[in-house]
Amino acid sequence: EEEAARIAAEKAKKEAEEKAERERIRAIAAKAESKQRGILEAKLAIDAVEIAERKAESDALAAKLAEMEAKREALAKARMQPKLPEEEKALADRYGNMDVKERAFNILADLGLIELHVDPDSESYDHSNDDELVPENVIV
Repeated sequence: EEEAARIAAEKAKKEAEEKAERERIRAIAAKAESKQRGILEAKLAIDAVEIAERKAESDALAAKLAEMEAKREALAKARMQPKLPEEEKALADRYGNMDVKERAFNILADLGLIELHVDPDSESYDHSNDDELVPENVIV
């Protein structure tokens, strides 16, 4: 009986140790999983930001391409000859009373070949790109 009690006690002790070991391993695995989950969530957040940035760049490029296509179509339309009499009259009314320089400037502006710039003293003027150098203005 004493031997059976000792064997039962050793068996219970061994089972308790195995259970504690399994619990310790489970805790380590849970901690590792939590750490991996955190790393994955951080990576997903970074990827989402990068995807959003690329989409914004792509949308901006698509808008710029659409704008360029619209300008190209406007130029093609403006160059089409002969014009309808109504169009000729509208153009004569618009540009007829101007001197040559003013007429040339307004035609170029209307065709989108030159851009009118905002007054740099205006509150709405964006100064963020004022320090950028244009390649043709850089002296080497």
